[in-house]
Amino acid sequence: SSLWVALLYPRSSVMSAAPTSGYVKESAVINAPLEAVWSMVAPMTFKFCSNVAQAKKNEEGSSILGQYTIAYTDNTVQTVKMTELSEGHSDK
Repeated sequence: SSLWVALLYPRSSVMSAAPTSGYVKESAVINAPLEAVWSMVAPMTFKFCSNVAQAKKNEEGSSILGQYTIAYTDNTVQTVKMTELSEGHSDK
């Protein structure tokens, strides 16, 4: 099975010279065992990304859905919002 992950974050956190919309949606289908991928993605700590210095959830609660602040090693700080979790996604 595959895991589909989608993140929504303010466009202002991403530099661009051209006018753009207010938000960006990033998604991916990862072709790997669900349990292996989920154990890395679910904590939302981004330990698999060497350019992430720190990541934390901005709200209390047990749901993975919510807003997170990610600090990068180049001192960029980004806010992302996990809006959906779907285990049944198919690209067919």
